[in-house]
Order: sequence, then structure tokens, then C-alpha cells
Amino acid sequence: MGFEKRLYPARIGDSVYNVNNFKTYENIKILKEKLKKNIYEDFYYSPKYIHDNRLKRNLISLLGKNKILRNESFKKNLKTSKIVICDYPQTSFLEAITTGPTFLICDYTKNFIPIKEFKKIYYLMEKNNIIFKNVNLLANFINKNWDNVEEIWNSKKVQKTKNEFVEKFSVSNKYNILNSWKKFLSNY
Repeated sequence: MGFEKRLYPARIGDSVYNVNNFKTYENIKILKEKLKKNIYEDFYYSPKYIHDNRLKRNLISLLGKNKILRNESFKKNLKTSKIVICDYPQTSFLEAITTGPTFLICDYTKNFIPIKEFKKIYYLMEKNNIIFKNVNLLANFINKNWDNVEEIWNSKKVQKTKNEFVEKFSVSNKYNILNSWKKFLSNY
């Protein structure tokens, strides 16, 4: 799952086809090369929505049209995926991590650097094989653990770490939203 730009700007960037799109493309390219054949056969790209035709053409050229799932089918595909791979720690990652084995490619010491209060959880996620600082490390982990990835994901340590992350970053109802803002603002 990549970083698809929105129809209307929500971030300021230096171009329509920004560095996040290129990073996603490069990560997919490496996964295609590094994953074992039997694993890659079941690899699909599930976008929330691809607005950029250049990105779409490049992905089709790399993966083939049949490996790119329909726009806006992301949430549906979460239910049937053995694993989910994200390359940025935003909403899609949070949605995916609550459904099953989800891995993040993110060197959080260089990109998407967390604020001080969240560095520990990012470190724990790396230690428990949820975050990988580069795509090669993730590909090696998947190749080595493909047959027991659910067992690893459901281990007490991984679930505890995942739940801590979700608790820190997810707001499940109006009460939690207000309390999380109250708690956040009271620190300043």
C-alpha cells in the first residue's frame, strides 16, 4: 500500500509526483525482486485511491494490471490479506494494524521522525518486527517467517506492542477524542 495523493491538496509538496510516490514505487520494486516466488505470487497493491496517472502507469508497468486492486477497495482487502505492508505511518497503517499482521517500512530515525513521547513505541515496534528500517530487512523477515507470520503476530510481545501503539495513536470514539485532546493540551 503506497502513498496516494489526494485529488485536492492536503499537504504542501514540491511536485504532483512527490518523493513519497517514488519511495512507494521503489519499495514495491525491491519487494518484487526479493520476495520468494511463491510469496510474491500472492502480492497485490491495494490503493485507497490513485489520482496520478503517471503513478498508475508506472505501477502497471512494474506489477501488471492484475496485481493492482480496485481503487477504494483497501478496507475490504484488509479482511482477506495474510499480511499488509505500509511504507508510511499514517491512517492506512493504523487501519491495517488493527486487523492483522501489518508491517511498516520506515526509517523513523530519518523519515517521519516521531516526537520524543513516541520514540519508545517506535523502537519497540522495530524490536518486535512491526517496523523495518528498510525494505530489504522486511523482505528477509517475510521470506524467513511466511509460514508462521500469524503465530509471530499473535505472540504476547507483539500484541502488547501493537496495542500500545494503537492506544497512543487511535481515537475510537468521541469521548476518547475529547480526552486525548485534553490530555495532550494539559502537557503544554
